[in-house]
Amino acid sequence: MEIDWTRAEETLGTALPAAYKWIAERYGHGCFADDFQVHWPSGDFPTDLVAQHEELVDVYREVHEADGSYPGFTWFPDKGGLLHWAAVAGGECEFWWDTSASDPDDWTVLVGNHEWDDWSPTPYTTAEFLVRYFTGAAGERASAHHTAHCPPGFIPATDQRTRQMGPSW
Repeated sequence: MEIDWTRAEETLGTALPAAYKWIAERYGHGCFADDFQVHWPSGDFPTDLVAQHEELVDVYREVHEADGSYPGFTWFPDKGGLLHWAAVAGGECEFWWDTSASDPDDWTVLVGNHEWDDWSPTPYTTAEFLVRYFTGAAGERASAHHTAHCPPGFIPATDQRTRQMGPSW
């Protein structure tokens, strides 16, 4: 899959982790282990990286304004904010990069849900997190999800029913 990384990173306002770029180019759109969807930098798929991040952050901000609940994090593009990059179908689990490190290859992954009751930072960068997630070694929070112990096969979007990713409010 050919991706215009310059355009994607200019749109976001930041460089992206090399492991994420490799996965996007190698696999393209689809799901790992049937439910784990990485958001890609393109506007022609329901899981566009920029659109999904902006939509989810807008919803979280609205919920916070309505009821005062908040997980205590800042959102990208704020300095050191969380950038949403992947999800388990149906919004059961959301995956965010902690962008506080200046080098995107050093960003670690945070696992959260739309209920805000269980947000867990991990010490793992993108590649290490994915390996640990699919082998059940990502920690109790991430490994608790049904996809965590599935074989990490990949189903291209053209071979599956496209699912809307993100929280089902």
